[in-house]
Formats: sequence, structure tokens, C-alpha cells
Amino acid sequence: MPTAHRLVALSTAVAVAAAVLTGTAPAVAAETPSLSVSATASASSAVAGGEVEFTVSVTNEGSSTIDLTGFDEYDGPGASVGLWLPDPSSCTEPVGGDGWGGSENVCFGSGTTPTNTGCNGASMGWPDGWTWRGAFSSTRPATLAPGASFSCTISVTILRDLAPGSGIALEAWASPDGYEHFPGEHHADSSFTAVTVPGAGTTDGPRIAGSAAVGKTLTATRGFTGPWDESSTFRWLRDGTPISGATGTTYTPSAADVGARLSVAVTAQNSKGLSLTSARFTSPATPKIASGSFSSAPTPKISGTVRVGQKLTAVPGSWKPTAALSYQWYRGSTKISRATRSSYVLTAADRGATITVKITGKKAGYTSTTVTAAKTAKVAAGKLTAPTPKISGTVAVGKKLTAKPGTWTSGTSLSYRWYASGKPISGATKSTFTLKSAQKGKSITVKVTGKKSGYTAVTKASASTKKVA
Repeated sequence: MPTAHRLVALSTAVAVAAAVLTGTAPAVAAETPSLSVSATASASSAVAGGEVEFTVSVTNEGSSTIDLTGFDEYDGPGASVGLWLPDPSSCTEPVGGDGWGGSENVCFGSGTTPTNTGCNGASMGWPDGWTWRGAFSSTRPATLAPGASFSCTISVTILRDLAPGSGIALEAWASPDGYEHFPGEHHADSSFTAVTVPGAGTTDGPRIAGSAAVGKTLTATRGFTGPWDESSTFRWLRDGTPISGATGTTYTPSAADVGARLSVAVTAQNSKGLSLTSARFTSPATPKIASGSFSSAPTPKISGTVRVGQKLTAVPGSWKPTAALSYQWYRGSTKISRATRSSYVLTAADRGATITVKITGKKAGYTSTTVTAAKTAKVAAGKLTAPTPKISGTVAVGKKLTAKPGTWTSGTSLSYRWYASGKPISGATKSTFTLKSAQKGKSITVKVTGKKSGYTAVTKASASTKKVA
């Protein structure tokens, strides 16, 4: 470590240091303190032109009164207090010293020392020309009784912004035994606080990549390096409000995000355990999240025989993501009333027409999508189920014969015609016929004709009976 120049104008009981957070804090010796110290800052972050007030409080934790009489240098019993800051006159040069060195400058105040509110200043130089500023209390008591405390405040104005990820830190320490070397090598007790100073007008910082739409994965990048990059946590925001459970580097917008703007806030942490949560470390917001689009909405197909009475089935294919599907069948370009299921049985009204089906997919957060199947061929006439009829009864004059038509297609209208040896019997057009003497010696048959709208008519003839007795 470079040899320090003598520190002048010491008059109090605690020492304090501040530096850019780019290195490791000085080692702390394991000593039993009789003085305790706390350091706080009035804000967790500041930008150029902003003011931060540091407060350092010292308490006598021992059982004896401590003499706070000042000394000209760190070579005897007593104690000192101060705030260590870079010299504003050397803001164009890197600052550093005793393990606190860094590649960024912090500029405070408009003169050679910060604005004072009860803490005066003194300087300490290094052989390489780097200059630090110390500010020391001018209002400390001469002694500090057991349990008693005193404090001083230092108001610091930030002259310019730093690069993203930088910050200033203040470490205060206290010792009743005095120092022979630069403060920090023999801490009896210490307290650490920090103020982050993010960069202004820079393109660095968290960013979000990806399409701003439901179902599309967004990826956040931290966008800064330096002393704050040892660990980072992410929090996704919907119009500025944290999204429950969204704490990773990626996020896929859902239906709840439609119309909102998303951003991501990054909390970074350094080796001291200090967290950086400045607004400058929240990404720019995305455009308003748009409804998603189905990545797969295939054209449906129609399966089945295109004939009256037959069932057609819509085959939707695989939708991605999975959608709630609805169906509507069409005859030509006309919507078929109540035909809203995945299958449809062709009716007489469809004969000679083409058939198609439209499928609509819906999912929360996604734009509804409708796809249409290709038209079928023209619907052909239906085919009736037509069994061969049978004749029951005694084949003799005066006896009644009955035609047994069998089971035809439901809804088929049947008509009958009786024949004697192949010739139609006048007036014999019912399902029963009573044999007369004119039919004696002749064989009898019956023909059954089935008709149904939309179907081709069919006539079926029975086998001949034996000759009428």
C-alpha cells in the first residue's frame, strides 16, 4: 500500500470512507469494540444534480468515559471521524486507494470539499497524485460517557452521472485506540452504506427482446457490468406492477397482459450485499401486448360419403396452442341451420349441392381464427335399404295373402302391387290381397316400391307362390 501523507485537522472520534464500488473493501481486524458506529444515507440512489445526506452516529458501548480530544495525526490514543471522498479537482482521473480503487470517478460538491453541515474537511494525498478528501466533525464533544452518542451529517451533491452499475459507498469506523496507518486497517467497529449513481442518457441497462404478443417468449438482459454484477434478480412488471411469479430472465405474455406494457426491473448486488434498485435499472417498456396468433390453425378436411343419409365428419387437425373449436356447416354458401357439431348427416335438401364446414378456434388472449374446408362434390341421392318382400298366408281362393316388406330405410314410404302369373291384378294395391276365383291355378307375386325424398326410388319383387288352389 502507498505510504500516506500526514492527515491534518483531526478533531473527532470516527473515520469514514467513500469510493466507487469497483473493488474490495479493506480487511477488518477482529478487535473488541468499545465504540459502535452506524452510517446511513438519505437516499438509495442519486443522479447528477441530486443531493444525498450521510449521517454517521457513534456510541460508547464500553463502561468507561472515552476522551475525544483530537490529535494531529494517527499516532496516539484517541479516535477520529471523517468522510473520505475523491478530490473534485481530479474528476477526470481514476480514483483509488487501499483496495477501494476503481475505473470510475465520483464527483462531489462544487469546491474542494463537500458542503458541510457540522463536518469539516481535511485532505490526504497519494504519491501518484490521486487526492482524496476527508470531512471531519467540528461539533464533537470532548468526552463520550458510557452509553452516550454523537453524530454528524455531510451533505453531498453529485456533479455528474456514472456509468451504469456504478455507485458510491460510505464506510464509517470507530476505535478508541487511535491509528498509526491509514484508517481501515484496524477497525474496531464499522458500518457500511451506499448510494447508487446510475448513468444518464445511456443505452446500457436492462433490455427486453422478443415480440410483444401473447404466447411469444420475451427475454430480458441485464445490460450492465461492473461492481454490481455479482448477482442479479429479475422482476417483470405489467404497467409498472409486479407480475406474480415472473422472476426469471424470460417471460411469456398471457391473456392478462393484452393491452399492457411490460418492463423488467433488475436488482443487482455486490459482494458487500448491497442491492441496486434504481429506476435507471428498469428496462424501457414494450409496446402494448397484442393478442396472440395461433401458430397452427390447419385447413380442416371432410370425411365421409357425400350422399343423402350419410354422415360427414369435420377433421380439424392439430391447433397450436390448443383452442376451443366451434363448427358451422354450409350448403353451398348458405349456413345450414343448427348444423354446428363436428359431424353432419346429409338430408334431402342437400341433394345436388356442395357441402363445406368452417371451424373457428378461440383461446383467451388470442385472436379468434376461422378456417374453411374445401367443398365436397355435389351430394348424390341417397340409397334406400330395400329387402326382398315375402308373402304369407294360404294360397287358395277366398284366403288372404299378406306382403311382408322387411325393414326399409327409416321414413321410406311403401306402395304395393299384386300380380297373378306376372300380370297386375286390378285394384290390388294394398299390403294384403284376398284371392278370388279368377286367380285359381295362377301363381301370385307382390312388388313393393319404396320412396323417400332425396333418395332413389326402389322396387323389390317377392318370389312367386305356388298355384292358387
